[in-house]
Amino acid sequence: MKKTIGLRTFSLLNKGNRLKQTVSIAALAMVISYSPAAALQTTNSGAGSTPPDDGGSATNTVSGDRATTGTGTGNTVTGYNAGTGTTMTNSVIVGRDAGTASSGTQNVFLGYQAGDNSTGGFNTSLGANSGRGVVSVRNSNVGYNSGNNVSGAYNAAIGDSAGSNVTGDRNFAGSSNAGESVTGDFNTAVDFNTGERVE
Repeated sequence: MKKTIGLRTFSLLNKGNRLKQTVSIAALAMVISYSPAAALQTTNSGAGSTPPDDGGSATNTVSGDRATTGTGTGNTVTGYNAGTGTTMTNSVIVGRDAGTASSGTQNVFLGYQAGDNSTGGFNTSLGANSGRGVVSVRNSNVGYNSGNNVSGAYNAAIGDSAGSNVTGDRNFAGSSNAGESVTGDFNTAVDFNTGERVE
C-alpha cells in the first residue's frame, strides 16, 4: 500500500494499483470523523453523511448519503436518509429512510422506512415499512409492513402486514395479515387473515 500526502490531496493505491482515490485533506477529515473539538467521536462515511445535530458530542457510526443520527448517541446508522431526526440511543438503523423521527433506546430497525416515527424501546423491526409508529416496548416484527402503529407491549408479528394496529399485550401473529387491530392480550393467530379485531 502506497500513501502520498500533499498539501491538498491524499492518494491511496492498493497493491494491484486498481484503485485510486484523491480527495482534499479537509474532505477526508470530514468523511473519516467529525467533531468540532479535538476528540474524534463520530464516524461518517458516504457522500452527504451528516454529523449529529448536537455538534459532534455523540458517539455514533454513520454511513450513507444524507444519513444522520439526529441528537442520538451510541447508534449505528446506514442507508440513504436513515436516522433523520432521531433521538434514539444505542440502536441500529439500516435501510433507506429507516428510523426517521424516532426515539427510544436499544431498537433495531432493518429495512426501507422501518421504525419510522417510533417512540418505544427494545423493539426489533425487520422488513420494509415494518415497525412504523410503534409507541411501546419489547415488540418484534418480521415481514413487510408488519407491526405498524402498535401501542401494546411484548407482541410478535411474523408475516406480510401481520400484527399492525395492536393495542393489546403479549400477542403473536404468525401469518400474512394475521392478528391485526387486536385489543386483547395473550392471543395467537397463525393462519392467513386470522385473529383480526380480537378483544
